[in-house]
Amino acid sequence: MKRLSLLCLLLILAATVFAQPNEKRIRKDIEYLADDAREGRGIGTKGLNDAADYIAKQMKEMGLEPAFGDSYFQDFEMGWGFKLGEKNFITYKDQTIDTKSGVMPTGFSAAGEVMAKVVFAGYGIIAPEFEYDDFADVDVNGAIVLCMRKEPGEFDSTSKFDGINVTAHSTLRAKAGNAKLKGAKALLLVDGPLYADTTQAEELVAPSSNEAYIDCGMPVLRITRAAVKQLFPEFELEKLQRSIDSNTQPRSLEVTEDSVTMSTELTRETVDVKNVAGIIRGGDDILVVGAHYDHLGWGQAEAWTKTRTSFTTVRTTTPAA
Repeated sequence: MKRLSLLCLLLILAATVFAQPNEKRIRKDIEYLADDAREGRGIGTKGLNDAADYIAKQMKEMGLEPAFGDSYFQDFEMGWGFKLGEKNFITYKDQTIDTKSGVMPTGFSAAGEVMAKVVFAGYGIIAPEFEYDDFADVDVNGAIVLCMRKEPGEFDSTSKFDGINVTAHSTLRAKAGNAKLKGAKALLLVDGPLYADTTQAEELVAPSSNEAYIDCGMPVLRITRAAVKQLFPEFELEKLQRSIDSNTQPRSLEVTEDSVTMSTELTRETVDVKNVAGIIRGGDDILVVGAHYDHLGWGQAEAWTKTRTSFTTVRTTTPAA
């Protein structure tokens, strides 16, 4: 709904430059873009292409110049969808855990096979503003990093990680980025037991087959606590989490001296999408106004995309990016 509101606001904004907006015009735009025939303006749908054509038509009628040569469209491809292969597993000594017994690749995982020791890096967080760094006292270069999801003090209102509110440091991509920055080859993500509902069996659901995913550049597996215990029986995850959360201090350490084999196999499809942009010539200042025109399709979880609608004022013959 926010995206639709933004889009309509932009159409209204452009209309004020050339004509006085009115209720009939606003209603027409909303009814077209929100109609079921647009299929929720989901990625890869005919409805999204129809919406792009509609927006370009409005730009042309308002007198905006095409931003991309003689076209209002900038075509590109984006990843969409996810398909599991057969080689998703982790093996240590004589034990193997696969997708049926306790691991699952994330939607942003790269495909590949890694052999390396495992190093525990707490919550996988680097947060200088909170004087907290899980990687400060441990070398993960060339290793497989094991870290917990979320952040210290999940239900602690006094936590320096913004109390009970989550910060950007809790995102899985942030953790993957930190591990990669420190030279890790791969990442294992586990739910810490301290705040988990231990009465329910852990279930790792496969990533959606109908979402936008961008490869993070390294293999990433989620793993159950039971699988961690099975592979590394001497590793005390709960004790370490309690220690970290007690005073918000990292407790990173090596889990194995020997190599572990970790494999991820997955494929992604691509779909054709397009940016839509027009130009209003002005003075020396450059003003860029943009918004999404894609939305949630038939109801899948919201995904970040690069699709934008832009009204751009420029001072040269080259459109602003």
